[in-house]
Amino acid sequence: MLGDGDFLSNTYLGNGGNLNLGLNLVQWLSHNDQLINIPAKTASDAKLELSKSASAVIASVSWWLSRRC
Repeated sequence: MLGDGDFLSNTYLGNGGNLNLGLNLVQWLSHNDQLINIPAKTASDAKLELSKSASAVIASVSWWLSRRC
C-alpha cells in the first residue's frame, strides 16, 4: 500500500529501494510483470578488530562458560 508518490521524488529516490520499487510498480501497472526483478539484499562484510586484552577477556569468558555447562 502506498500513500503518495513522494517516495519517487528526487529527495527520497536514493533511500532504500525506492527506485527499484518505483520501476517495479511501473512495470506492474503496464502489465509487464515478467520484467519485475526484486534482487536479494546482500550485507557488506564488516571487520572486527579487537585488542589483545579484549581477545583475552573473550577467550576467558568463553572458557569459563564452557566449563559451567
